Amino acid sequence: MRSMTASIYGSKKMFGCRIGCNIASFNSRFVDINLTIPEVFQPYRMAIYDKVREKIKRGRIEMQIYLEDGNYPDSSLDFENVELQIKRLRELKKKFNLKGDIDLSVLTCIPEITQKKSNFDVGWEELNSFIDGLLENLIQVKEREGNFIKKDLEDKTKQFNEILEFVESKARKGSEEHKEKMFEDIQKLNDLNIQISREDINLFAFKGDIDEELVRLKSHVDYFLELLTTDGAVGRKLRFLLQEMAREVNTIGSKAYSAEIVHKVIDLKELLDEMREQVENIE
Repeated sequence: MRSMTASIYGSKKMFGCRIGCNIASFNSRFVDINLTIPEVFQPYRMAIYDKVREKIKRGRIEMQIYLEDGNYPDSSLDFENVELQIKRLRELKKKFNLKGDIDLSVLTCIPEITQKKSNFDVGWEELNSFIDGLLENLIQVKEREGNFIKKDLEDKTKQFNEILEFVESKARKGSEEHKEKMFEDIQKLNDLNIQISREDINLFAFKGDIDEELVRLKSHVDYFLELLTTDGAVGRKLRFLLQEMAREVNTIGSKAYSAEIVHKVIDLKELLDEMREQVENIE
């Protein structure tokens, strides 16, 4: 299980310069990848995009690749320009009668003395290896955060099951009491020669019957726990499953005639809200 939120940084010396990369992952219902890369890497934009999409199944990804030590890789000296700049400096010194020597510190301040390679050789294999390693590191961070979320969801699911067992025990006991009272009420109505329809009887009979909802709800909880131990992106499935669990809990609350059950239904809803907040962080 992976969290959707994580961030990493990495750098590597290659192509004659140091390449830096920041990757940050944020919550999102879908995959949303935003790449910022130097112009020299533009031919590989789609390859980088596909690689990220292959590794990350859900969330918004902000990825910036940049040249850390300037806009160009290691440059070589342009000796013709060096000679030209020295000649110009001497002419300047003579013309304005300036003092001081023309030394290395002066020359290095002149950008024209180097040959900058605006088009340098960028190989995909080395860049691919660099990005691969960063994405693996990002996944490790996401999995570490995901384990904390998983543990919290398992604890909350345990609490959910304990409350559910209480509701089930109360419902069974209350169901028998409800049936007895219903038969007594029907008998009283018959004694008073008041006709009661089959529909009315069914309405009273099924008012507190929550067996079907309990069966479905326990099945959903079992599947929820199973998904927590499943590899891959399960966040969306967990979110849909919580919606189904909430639907069953609402139905139980509407059918319940016991105040104790109604109060426990409120506790179940609160737990579902807390679980939903955590699930929104899962890839």
